[in-house]
Amino acid sequence: ATIGYANYDTLSGQFYVSTPITDKLSWNLAYGGSDQGEGWGNSISTGQDIYLEEFSTVRSKLLWEPTSTTTVKLVGFYAYSKGNIGMTTDRHTGSYGSTAGVPLPGYPDPQILLPSLADVPGDNFYNTWQNVPQSQREEGHGGSLRIDQETDFADLVSITAFRNSESLSVNDSDFSPQDFLIVTLSGIDDQVTQEFQIKSKADSAINWILGAYY
Repeated sequence: ATIGYANYDTLSGQFYVSTPITDKLSWNLAYGGSDQGEGWGNSISTGQDIYLEEFSTVRSKLLWEPTSTTTVKLVGFYAYSKGNIGMTTDRHTGSYGSTAGVPLPGYPDPQILLPSLADVPGDNFYNTWQNVPQSQREEGHGGSLRIDQETDFADLVSITAFRNSESLSVNDSDFSPQDFLIVTLSGIDDQVTQEFQIKSKADSAINWILGAYY
């Protein structure tokens, strides 16, 4: 196991354990994660930290060898991440409001200038005007079951697997303290797969494999 503490109030850790349960059954578990408590920059509009990131992942295996010719491996995993590192935070200088003296309902008159951070004095490379925290969130889990069976003729393999993942992206796309354009995108992905293989023996004069996958 390891644990670490770094710049920007970042706490991280890793853990791995592997052990026999019986003479035919063994198990392991692996974990890794990181949580950044302080952002690289902040929102000038709200004072909130930005450019943050956190993630964690865990994976476990159960290995069963009931005979010298049969191996069964069960695998499960979970992963999570959330952050806004790399998401756009600035814009070109521009203005909004009434044009050519024609009032626009809900917009200021006269126009208001919205400067780019590049035009504002100071070190604003990691800062933003945005008033809605941006983030990209991903979460997923899955598992697989693999069975290997040796025979006199060939080796047989069956692999059954599934995976589910969900994502949510929040984008303050107007890059300003105003609520002009907030875009939220979400996605769901579900997968189930099955594979069968018949393989030549390791000491076969000709290597061949026959399989089916869905």
